[in-house]
Formats: sequence, structure tokens, C-alpha cells
Amino acid sequence: MRPEMFGRFGQLSLAEQSVSLRWLYNEIAALMIANNPLTGVGFGNFTNRMAEFLPYGTSLESWAIQPVHNIYLLIAA
Repeated sequence: MRPEMFGRFGQLSLAEQSVSLRWLYNEIAALMIANNPLTGVGFGNFTNRMAEFLPYGTSLESWAIQPVHNIYLLIAA
């Protein structure tokens, strides 16, 4: 997700915000897999390590720190 989209979160409906966050989680999982192809970041570490993979200059509210909503990506990440 492009960083300029983070500013729009306050303007999005809940459904749009949910879809945007899920897309971001998928992108973070893909980066984790690309950087750690054999072992991932470790079982149960997705939420602990996701800040390392956010686009530069962005952060998530504490309520938005959740595991990726795709079991295959979660296991691989």
C-alpha cells in the first residue's frame, strides 16, 4: 500500500478501511516471506515483527496490529 493511502484511513468507511488493512497485511507477509524464505520470521512473530516491514514513515494504531488474514501467508511468513 502506498504511504499516501494511510492519510485516507480517517476518510474511509469501515469496510474500505478493513479491505485496505487486509491488503497491507498481505503486502507485509509477502515482504517477510521474501526476506526470510526458508524459516519466515518465526511462529507467532508476525505481529511482533510487522513494524519492521511497514513502508517508511508509517505506523499502525495498536488496534490495527493483527496477523495477516490468510492462513497460507501467515504460515509462510
